[in-house]
Amino acid sequence: MQKRGLSHIEVILAFVLFVGFLIFGLYFFNPLDSGRVVDSSLIYTINEIVENTSAFTLRYAVSLNTSKESVEFPLPRENTDGGGFRVETHNGERIVSRYDGINVAFDRVDDFVYITFGPFESEQGEIGNFQRLNSREYSLSSSNREKVIIEGSFEDLNRSYYSDYYDLKKEFNIPNRIDFSAEIVFADGQKISLERSAPVGLDVFSKVERKKVMRNDGRLEFADLTVKVW
Repeated sequence: MQKRGLSHIEVILAFVLFVGFLIFGLYFFNPLDSGRVVDSSLIYTINEIVENTSAFTLRYAVSLNTSKESVEFPLPRENTDGGGFRVETHNGERIVSRYDGINVAFDRVDDFVYITFGPFESEQGEIGNFQRLNSREYSLSSSNREKVIIEGSFEDLNRSYYSDYYDLKKEFNIPNRIDFSAEIVFADGQKISLERSAPVGLDVFSKVERKKVMRNDGRLEFADLTVKVW
């Protein structure tokens, strides 16, 4: 049996579909579309900033079942980044404490505390006549290891931004034609800014993200990270 050839309508339909796919591809993958290049660079730059200023922290929630005034018990930091630690009440009040690499010791002011390890400066204090707790006198209610932005690392980024901006761009693999600025604002109003002025007439793309940050004293809080590219 002889095969039927394509009709005029089928040929026209095939051509229309081909042109449609061609236009679709050019619209979404056109390397000359500067707006899309800048937009995609914004997401990439945010990821680079977060990745290069973040580290792992470890936070324990500890319940105490004792009347002892100054206590000590073993607590692993599990290869957490940095050498800092912080003991605080459930209200965030810092408690005088010390850590010798194996044991944590502090004055008991509450029956529930948070103990945080991470890359920040510790303020170790003198502990009185601490007493060793047995396994029945305390329990680890929970532990949470997470990666958060470190305030000190963002300060380092700030210094690199102003001292050698173009080397920083190379380190982040940001295209030469793209420039960026950033700012992180903490709950107390303090901010760390990386500022450059965009030329008049250029489109500026920006995004604000809520991030968890470890402050220099070991407090964990949320802050607003704003990144702009042009």
